[in-house]
Amino acid sequence: MFRYFENLIDPYSEYTQTDTPPTTLWAFLRGYCRPFYGVLVLMTVTEISIAALELGVIFGVGWFVDVIQTTPNLIVDYAVPGLIALAVFYLLIRPVLFGLNILLFNQTLDANSAMLVRWRAYRQVLGHSVGSFEDDFAGRIANRVMETPNSISQVLGQVFGGLGYAIAFVFGALLMLLQTDARLILPLLVWLLLYSLLMRWTIRRVAKASKTASAARSALNGRIIDGYTNIHSVKMFA
Repeated sequence: MFRYFENLIDPYSEYTQTDTPPTTLWAFLRGYCRPFYGVLVLMTVTEISIAALELGVIFGVGWFVDVIQTTPNLIVDYAVPGLIALAVFYLLIRPVLFGLNILLFNQTLDANSAMLVRWRAYRQVLGHSVGSFEDDFAGRIANRVMETPNSISQVLGQVFGGLGYAIAFVFGALLMLLQTDARLILPLLVWLLLYSLLMRWTIRRVAKASKTASAARSALNGRIIDGYTNIHSVKMFA
């Protein structure tokens, strides 16, 4: 069963190789992750469906309480069938959607996207001139080739996984509050604005710090690997 999801994408499929890779993040993602467009769309649909079911449970509980308070004599006629339907959706359909989403991410996207990016990055670097390898640590170059795919997998998981769920959940919450009382959405809108400003402030600083840390880590790994590779010279001058 897992092999079916693992074989949905071939990380070694043919592609048009360019002389230089994209320099921006989103252009890089568009170029390298094109084979995963269908999987990403399906993941987004499952995330939105899960968020809709979560909101449906909240709405269903509120509806059940309203029925008890307003028309308790109609509980058997209306509330019980509604609760049964809600339980079927929450206990049967929700686990299926969760399972499908997890399989798509872990078995299809995570492993194959890392391997695809790693393979294409390896071929890209292999096409460089001999002089470019002589001007840099071989270990540093190898570390970049090995680290970049893992970062791409994390970005895809966050953007098409958690972010899609969060946007769908917030949008559904806004609709529910709007149906109750339009004034109730004001605190949520203020919170969204403040949260967006905080995220923007944080991401800018994290991106800069992450770039510096990655460069330092690559340089350190490059020195260590090159030291082991040229162990005879190291021992000679040690």
